[in-house]
Amino acid sequence: MNAAQKIIAALEVAFASYDAEAVEKDIDWAMGRVAAIKALQDSWSRENNGGKRVQWNYAQLFAVAGGKTWYNVFQGRNGAMIEEFMRKNAAARIERRNASIAKKIGEVEGEVTGEIVYTRDGFDGIYKVGGKAVYINTIRAGGYNIQCAHYRVLVKVRDLIAK
Repeated sequence: MNAAQKIIAALEVAFASYDAEAVEKDIDWAMGRVAAIKALQDSWSRENNGGKRVQWNYAQLFAVAGGKTWYNVFQGRNGAMIEEFMRKNAAARIERRNASIAKKIGEVEGEVTGEIVYTRDGFDGIYKVGGKAVYINTIRAGGYNIQCAHYRVLVKVRDLIAK
């Protein structure tokens, strides 16, 4: 196991609770968007429109859904299907995040020492690997208005400064 794999393994343990929480928040967000879409469409019903034919305002629907892509995801799916989609989407995001971290760390070789420090909005990892320092900063992003809350991971690999 190289240094990148060791760091990823340590991060997976650290990310486990955050990932589980994020998946549940994603599902709650999606179900909230579906309910908001339904409420908007109900407000446009024939009963509320004097019996006249209802014209959908797709710009409003897309805005409420979080975008055209999310609207298309929610349309024609029941709650269980949306939950399954959100779980698969989160798993793919987690895999991309870990691959991105591994790519930034690269093939740095040497003994891995360091720790993860939990902060108010995520956690930071600082590792020494060979002659390099690997800084991993995790921050909470999004979550305002209709945007999904998610964790943003910033990775920097720097040469250690000899003293």
